[in-house]
Amino acid sequence: MPVFVSLSVWQPSSDDLMTAPFYPQHTSLGGYLNVADLSVGGLCFLTRFPALGQVLKRGDVDHHARIYLPMVPPVEAQLVIRWVKRVKEYPKESKSEDFFDRFYRFGAEFVEQTEPLRFALRQYIQQLSREGAL
Repeated sequence: MPVFVSLSVWQPSSDDLMTAPFYPQHTSLGGYLNVADLSVGGLCFLTRFPALGQVLKRGDVDHHARIYLPMVPPVEAQLVIRWVKRVKEYPKESKSEDFFDRFYRFGAEFVEQTEPLRFALRQYIQQLSREGAL
């Protein structure tokens, strides 16, 4: 089940060549970032495009980030960026070391969790547990 986060401190621009391509009428969707890992304490989100890495640094705080969980209205959260990693991944089928994928991973911690955030996180994690995903 996909989970996304959008940040209030960064919105993509259709003119920016270092951000994911999107249609101008879908600007809000261009700012959705894939969540790779989620827990009650924080999350890890990632992107293939370097624009976000130029804006977010360790220690930055976003007071109005929004988390999009399946079948639940978006939940607002306060996040502090704890780490940033630039990852090179070499595909198994590649015979050349010149061909690789690059990811940018961001670790964020929830600060001052609200009751709606806590409830939504617990409900989502319980739902995954029931489905045998954990």
